[in-house]
Formats: sequence, structure tokens, C-alpha cells
Amino acid sequence: MKQIIKELTIESKVTQHYLQTELRNEKKAHVLLLAYRIRDTVHKQEKAIFAKTIEDTPLTHGLPDDELAQLFSPEHALIIQQYFSAYRQYIKMYWTNSAGKNKTIFRGTKDSSESELGQLHLASSHLVKQFDQWLIQLQSTT
Repeated sequence: MKQIIKELTIESKVTQHYLQTELRNEKKAHVLLLAYRIRDTVHKQEKAIFAKTIEDTPLTHGLPDDELAQLFSPEHALIIQQYFSAYRQYIKMYWTNSAGKNKTIFRGTKDSSESELGQLHLASSHLVKQFDQWLIQLQSTT
């Protein structure tokens, strides 16, 4: 009976380790998928306005900093924090009106870098380039 209990305990620990590893991999994949979703959302704003997409895209990855540090290397955790911070800043600067709501109408034309619309398209283009650089760095060893 003791031998059976010992074998089951060992098997349980192996299973638990496997499940923890899988959960960790799922969380990492989730964060990376959110990053790609954000990149796609901003990319769409380079040529046209997709307010609903902006509204539906999360502003955070949803993990506490200590858990993010456990899942990723320090360099990658910092990139992820910068990535989501840049997106929140973009939303605040270009998409949030004085009442704190998301804008749906932008003044001006897309060809004028002086107009709200032109600035949004230009900022979106610059941010996508930055996102691409960060994503390349994240994919280097994740």
C-alpha cells in the first residue's frame, strides 16, 4: 500500500509540473496574442478610422508585474510593459476626448499632418513601426 501511495504521489507531482508548465505557456501566448492584436488594431488606423476596433482592444495584458517577470526574461518583460504603455499613451493622446470618452470623429483630412485625422494616421504609422521592432525582439527567444 505504501508503494502505491508513493507512486501516485510521484505521478501527481509530475502531472502538476506538466500542468503548471502548460499554464505558463498559455499565459505567455496570451500576452503575445494581445500584443499582435494591438498591433493589428493600430495598423488599421493608418488609413481609416476603426473606432469599434479601438474600443474592443484591451489596454493591458492583465497580469501583475511579478507574474510577468516570472513568465518572461527581464528584457522581454520590460518590452511588454513598454509595448502596452505606448498603446495606452496612444489611446490617451489620439483617441480620448476631453470627457474621457473615445473619439469617433476626427477633424481634418488624412493628407494634412496638421489635422486631427492626419496626426492620428501618422502616429499610427510610427507606433506600428515601433511595435514591429518590439515584436521582433520578443520573438527572438520566446
